[in-house]
Amino acid sequence: MAENKSSHRNRYAGEAFEKYVITKFKELNLFPDLGRSAELDPELDAMGIDLITVNRDDVSFDYAIQCKNTTKPVDYAQLLDKLTELNCGVPVLYTRRTKGNESNRFVTTGEYAMMNADDLLKIMGDLEKYKRAYEEFNTYFDSVHPDQQPKLNAFLNGLGL
Repeated sequence: MAENKSSHRNRYAGEAFEKYVITKFKELNLFPDLGRSAELDPELDAMGIDLITVNRDDVSFDYAIQCKNTTKPVDYAQLLDKLTELNCGVPVLYTRRTKGNESNRFVTTGEYAMMNADDLLKIMGDLEKYKRAYEEFNTYFDSVHPDQQPKLNAFLNGLGL
């Protein structure tokens, strides 16, 4: 049976959105080995995980990201529950809401990331601990051997710190 035009357009829009999300992560220097599970691991793709790291043996990827590009309301709780059951990392729904306009084009009305509240609180707590540790480390930076300071400084600058 031939696929209808809107089905093809929806698949293309979903694929384009996944690539867009990957680009956003890479621009922030997050997960440089991130790729589409549809291309890298069809089994994970079939389970609803859209983004994975290319080399999962060497890189820890602690998030199960599903991308949704939609004009309709999404049952976020159901999707998060499904991702949680997979136990493949912190479930995250990265969504783009769109609406059609007069010229039959879809316009973005917002982008959102949804996650379980407990996961958000844990990430925020970890971030606060790392910020405090970095501030404390900064007070001792001058005690690092002068030969090592440029390398360490370059590393920290590469992280945007």
